[in-house]
Amino acid sequence: MSGLHHLKFIVTGKVQGVFFRVHAVEKAQSLGLSGFIKNHRDGRVSGEAIGQKEQVEIFKDWLRNTGSPGSVIEDLSSDVQEVEVDTFNGKFTKVKGMH
Repeated sequence: MSGLHHLKFIVTGKVQGVFFRVHAVEKAQSLGLSGFIKNHRDGRVSGEAIGQKEQVEIFKDWLRNTGSPGSVIEDLSSDVQEVEVDTFNGKFTKVKGMH
């Protein structure tokens, strides 16, 4: 499989305690993305997503401009690269705990 895009992201703002990860998982799954999202002790959330370019861009826009109800997104730091992978499971998960 080729032509996939890999997104690494860090979101800052009021993004913990507002179900940001839950809504991000739902959005990513609705787009058919694979990846994860996790909390950090400093209040940020970060993660990675992989999928078709258009879906990755939609997810990146959601992270920057929409988020969960109650979230206040101050900044999105992101990097997108085209990748070639042999497997693509289409699963996106929430990582438990603080990192």
